[in-house]
Amino acid sequence: MDVLTVWKGKEVFEKLAEIYGQLYLEPGEEGEELYPEVVLKGRMPEVKKLDHFHMTDEDSCCLAQTPAGGVMVITLHDRRDFETFLQIMGKKCRRVDIPATQGASILDGVINHRKIEAHRDEFFRKAGEAGKEPDQLEWMQERSRFLEDKKNYRDALIILSVGPYSGVPADKAGYAEQDWLSISQTIRMYHECTHFVCRRLFPDKIDAIWDELAADAVGIYAALGRYDLGLAGTVLGIRDGKYTGGRLENYVPEDEPDQKQFIDRILPGVLSAMEEIGSLSEKQEMEPFELAVRLEKEKEALWKPEQASPYRKERVKPCRKCPSDRCTALWDGKRKCLSRRVRGELSADLEKEMETMSQYLVKTKKRPSQDAWLTEAWADPSAEKIGMYLTHCGVVRGSAKALVRYGEAGTKPVAGMYFSYDEEKVERVIEETLALPGIYYLRVWLNSGVLVLGDPIMQVMVGGDIRPHVIEGLQFLVGKIKIECVVEEETYKE
Repeated sequence: MDVLTVWKGKEVFEKLAEIYGQLYLEPGEEGEELYPEVVLKGRMPEVKKLDHFHMTDEDSCCLAQTPAGGVMVITLHDRRDFETFLQIMGKKCRRVDIPATQGASILDGVINHRKIEAHRDEFFRKAGEAGKEPDQLEWMQERSRFLEDKKNYRDALIILSVGPYSGVPADKAGYAEQDWLSISQTIRMYHECTHFVCRRLFPDKIDAIWDELAADAVGIYAALGRYDLGLAGTVLGIRDGKYTGGRLENYVPEDEPDQKQFIDRILPGVLSAMEEIGSLSEKQEMEPFELAVRLEKEKEALWKPEQASPYRKERVKPCRKCPSDRCTALWDGKRKCLSRRVRGELSADLEKEMETMSQYLVKTKKRPSQDAWLTEAWADPSAEKIGMYLTHCGVVRGSAKALVRYGEAGTKPVAGMYFSYDEEKVERVIEETLALPGIYYLRVWLNSGVLVLGDPIMQVMVGGDIRPHVIEGLQFLVGKIKIECVVEEETYKE
């Protein structure tokens, strides 16, 4: 694998923070509050400090070339920096514990506002060269087109710590201290690059435990020139065919009631897959990423766990609120209950009822009539439980957000806005709102694209039993959508 070093030492953090402004934020309550503005809106923090990182001269940022394209690999030699980096970039600036057995992470889809700004500068430069007066409205239309392809502005980052792989000491791995540290770093880099390659080339085959088996195999193969079955088991916490505690438990689903029972169930499939991987890797000599691709292509033959559904992620989510019986099954992409549907137990009435879950988000270009919404709400079966409906309609305001919310003087009047939203996140917020006490009815409509003064941005309706519940529901719904689900970029009058 070709690797080009881009930055070393303190420069790693300084340069990365110029691109990803959230690195200036310290994990904690204040950082969490500022995070949405920095990440979703592209606003750089007023205070630019990096003293929550310790930094070492050995830290590095490299560009690694893989079969799926280039990816930035960041190696941090101080464990505290590795954990802080993940808390900021991967956990939205929350102070959460990072497992001691976790020595690396891949962050795919990180928003890079500098790429958007560079495209904007190029757009206006070309307009000037063509003798045109730069036009904000034309730019907003071009921006909308540019953002349609996430590859234009989203990055993939691989973050590596330095130390024994999976927290396994050298004597347990069977190597001298320095040899094991060197081997660990190679395994770690190829492991994460394998995730990057497989998620890009095989996006529909995400399966947490198989992905770890395959990535470990490629990492070990790259470090040793062969697949070591014993070492592969050791780094997962498997010894003599039994699970003795280790990294494997990191991949047990959060909603699994009995972790030990789950591992006991899948362990035979894990051991069998590891043996099959060993046999395949011995058949012919190949490059590490050739092995990765080969494993993915032959996955169905190699990976036969006893129970796949609890941890497979092929566009399936845990059920949050089944309208029929609040089951703990799974939802597919059409928001139908898989466990009941695949057994043929889903009646036509229940099918229709479940389809209404996706109708809470109204997808029309024109803003719906509030009168029509109210008429529909009165006719809904939930009406008998509802004592109040509350609506909200947000529009493009002439005064800048920086002035109204933050009191920043000297802001220009607003000419318009570019607005977009993440549909999946909105639907998740809708489900969370419906789970609040006393909330029985919702409608959400969001605009998109280039908007001008007075244009509607969003319209919502909340129906519930009593006024305090409905007011709380509306504030929760609108607040979560604004903070977590949308991108708003104001344009200003000259």
